[in-house]
Amino acid sequence: MSEHPFAPYVRTLGRGKRARRSLTREEAADAMAMILRGEAEPAQVGAFLMLLRVKEETTEELGRKMDIVTKQIYQDLFKFDEKIPYKYILRFYRNATEYHKNGGPRMAGAHYVPGSKELVGYRRTEREAEGRDPFYSLYHEGWHQYFDFYIPNSPRWFDEGFAEVISPLIIKGSRAKMNTFNAGRSNVLKHYLRRGRIIPLSQLIRLNHQQFYRPDVVGLAYAQSWSFVHFLINFKHPKPSIQRKVRAFYKDYFWELHKGTDPVEACDIVFKDVQFNPLEKAWLEAIRRQR
Repeated sequence: MSEHPFAPYVRTLGRGKRARRSLTREEAADAMAMILRGEAEPAQVGAFLMLLRVKEETTEELGRKMDIVTKQIYQDLFKFDEKIPYKYILRFYRNATEYHKNGGPRMAGAHYVPGSKELVGYRRTEREAEGRDPFYSLYHEGWHQYFDFYIPNSPRWFDEGFAEVISPLIIKGSRAKMNTFNAGRSNVLKHYLRRGRIIPLSQLIRLNHQQFYRPDVVGLAYAQSWSFVHFLINFKHPKPSIQRKVRAFYKDYFWELHKGTDPVEACDIVFKDVQFNPLEKAWLEAIRRQR
């Protein structure tokens, strides 16, 4: 007895976690056409729609979480009067194989596409997430999607530093809480520090895109960017005036960039009275206490 022509579509969606995948556009169009023509058995249609619903629930979960993160984390870091005039675009794949097959960068769990304004990713398995939220990569890349509206092509230390501060966040129910400590980046930074390798802060904040992503620099640049942003957000000092001044650096820098000021010029304006050696010393001392 030959297999019913609709059966492969149900089987594709109903495989186990490792083997299942989404239908291609052609497969989805053919499956829906068969349903509309009455060629699929009622039981097959029921199973097909149920499996689609399972996938939809995962997408709805991510959509709900991204709404929470946007309202309670992204929008809380910088208060804007202007609102983004379009809806976010999310392209979500079922697993790593499907994600990478469709252009996802190697070793990544998500990425942002500035040209199309798309956030692209997949839900990590428990093993891949290593105890973290399975959507943590999407929280990181979602920041890039959000921030790109206000400051396109933002300086890398600033954009990546905030994304790395944000991604360890914790969501419980309908509440999101910042957890600015990034254990992975902290370990990388301490590894470089033990070897006496560091990018001076005065250079880090002036790195352009090409310099930041150089293969021999990028790992350290990410770690330092996270650590410096973490330092600025959480800086404490016995003198309130000094504490306010240091914590204001990242906000003042943002507003200069938002006005359209060139990134290097914005550094010169915001950090013009800063003595980088004492600031760098305070930051390096804080690394041991960052948690």
